[in-house]
Amino acid sequence: MTRSSVMRKGEIRLPETDCALIGGDKMKRQTVFALVLIILLTFGCGVPPTLPSPGPTSTPAPPQPIQVRPGGFAAYVPVEVGATLDAPFYVPDLDAVTNPDLVAYLSVRQRASLEANGFVVVPQGHEQIYQIYQGASDGGTPVFVTTDAVLHAFHVLYDYALRLAEMEHFIADLEGLTAAMVEAAEADYASTTGPVQEAAWQNLAFFGVAARLLDDRADIPAPVRDAVQQELALIDAHRGFDFSPIFNAYRPCPENDPACYWEDYSQYVPRGHYTRNEDF
Repeated sequence: MTRSSVMRKGEIRLPETDCALIGGDKMKRQTVFALVLIILLTFGCGVPPTLPSPGPTSTPAPPQPIQVRPGGFAAYVPVEVGATLDAPFYVPDLDAVTNPDLVAYLSVRQRASLEANGFVVVPQGHEQIYQIYQGASDGGTPVFVTTDAVLHAFHVLYDYALRLAEMEHFIADLEGLTAAMVEAAEADYASTTGPVQEAAWQNLAFFGVAARLLDDRADIPAPVRDAVQQELALIDAHRGFDFSPIFNAYRPCPENDPACYWEDYSQYVPRGHYTRNEDF
């Protein structure tokens, strides 16, 4: 019998070629047996493991519609008050006040108004409302906070936020928009005739005025240059109502004719925070 056909105890039968490579050394056979055993224990019989079948995929719930508060946005709902006023009648006695030094500065008419109404408004020349409260706090004077002080504080904050938005965003956006409208109106004027061209001319002049007000170096197209200069002169004078050279250009406008376009040029006087710098 050949060696490859005999199995000894503790041996693994190998093909003929493998036996030739391994040889007859007992130590080599034991080494091969150990390696084969490790492979079998590690990988099994080569059968891939059975994986659990995936379960059904859950479908996400559809988005729910946004609940709108009934009554609309910021609806005001009056609050019923059932309190009964039962305060004792108070008659101001200016001779018994705790701060008589303030009363001493009042005129006879102001004292009479204070005694009759319980308050009197006296001009003090303060630039801001908070200065009145600050002075009262520093002097130890009792303070009565009125609603106009709260509204004024809100107005100051709003004006500050608007000023920042205009400086950092709106001015640049307005300049870009105006330049684009001048270019578009000029193209319309050059490509049309008749009443359409007249309307395009007025558009071009209108945005030409805006461009020059934003930048006194802005180039004004030749067809509307004279009308823009006339309009700017009326704006600089800001004397009141007058005929607009732009919007009355294509129709006769006798004096006091209600059919003509009147512009109130006094409204072009800068006001509020627009007086702070030239950018506004």
